[in-house]
Amino acid sequence: MMAMVISQNDFYTISVSKKIQRLYIKINGIWNSSKLVPNYHQDVLKAIEEFDWKFTCLADFSEMRPYSEEVEAEIHIPVLKALEKAGIDRSAQIMPKHHHTIDVLENLGKKYNVRLNMFDSEEFAEMYLDYVRV
Repeated sequence: MMAMVISQNDFYTISVSKKIQRLYIKINGIWNSSKLVPNYHQDVLKAIEEFDWKFTCLADFSEMRPYSEEVEAEIHIPVLKALEKAGIDRSAQIMPKHHHTIDVLENLGKKYNVRLNMFDSEEFAEMYLDYVRV
């Protein structure tokens, strides 16, 4: 994947491929406070501006750990709403190895009616986004 990095730090990497209209988000570690990632929402918005039409998103949660309710309310929910408003076509998630984190993500999906398309590898997630139309 040839992607342009929008933002990268210890907690996340956000990049885009304009050629295939894809947003890439990689989340690392434990986010127990929104103060740890004060620019995350703005960085996602900056990435979305790179797209000319509907886009897909590959979210790599493989290194993610459970996050606080504060982070869900102040970070994840506003970003999910921004992606929806911007016209996300579909998404795929590379799921974490940490089982409790999987539970947290599944509960988030259920609570906010977000369809999770979960994969164990980037290869299968990319294939899903490239070839499957829902």
